Amino acid sequence: MFYYYILNKMKERDGDGIVGVDQKEIPSNEIISAIDTVKEEILYELLHGRNLTPERVCEVLNTLKDTLMGKVPESPEEKQISWAFKSLADENAESQFQNRGYKNIARTIWNIFRTSEKTVKIFTHSLNNKVTEQDEYCDNLFFFLVKGGNVKIIYNKKDENNSRFMEILKRFSTQITLYKIDPKKINICEENFTIGDTSKYCCEANNEEEIFSWSFNTPDIVKLFNKHFQEYLSNATPTPSTSL
Repeated sequence: MFYYYILNKMKERDGDGIVGVDQKEIPSNEIISAIDTVKEEILYELLHGRNLTPERVCEVLNTLKDTLMGKVPESPEEKQISWAFKSLADENAESQFQNRGYKNIARTIWNIFRTSEKTVKIFTHSLNNKVTEQDEYCDNLFFFLVKGGNVKIIYNKKDENNSRFMEILKRFSTQITLYKIDPKKINICEENFTIGDTSKYCCEANNEEEIFSWSFNTPDIVKLFNKHFQEYLSNATPTPSTSL
């Protein structure tokens, strides 16, 4: 059953193989082998009494999805970077940092989702983008909402993209409040930012260099971002996520 689900949802039939998003044909036996590997990985951890967390299940299944779609797997260096972000979030680190790159922006925000308890607020120019397309971003947004968290998003445009992120917005419409703001009412150079509860933030410059600053424990700065968010909120119009 799972095999056919994978075929129907992630690939298109093409003879004896499967064509992925990059148009590279993946033989069906490789698909079956990838699924078996994931099944054995999960069973191994269960049978050995490992604490098989939702995060671990997502990690394993994301690896499977990347294999099916012909994506290059995350390198050891990238895994180390992800671990560093997670460790700083778990330690509730007070330091402020500056990095660049949309993958690191995504790493910061998904850790904000992962460690926040009540509310995450997002101001973004584009509702769906390279950051929201990342699996771990969507996984941790999903976990946050399942735990009962609430999300408020102010945006001024959205791409016509039926992504997983957009589907999550529709599914959790009672916990996610969307607000659309007229671009004329904001500074076009305004930075995108995400704030978690009262102490976590990620502020990304709206430029091609993808430079951003962030911290998992700076209440004073988050208070300023929250004030900024409320000012924009007064000029925004609620938009039902079910209408996306």
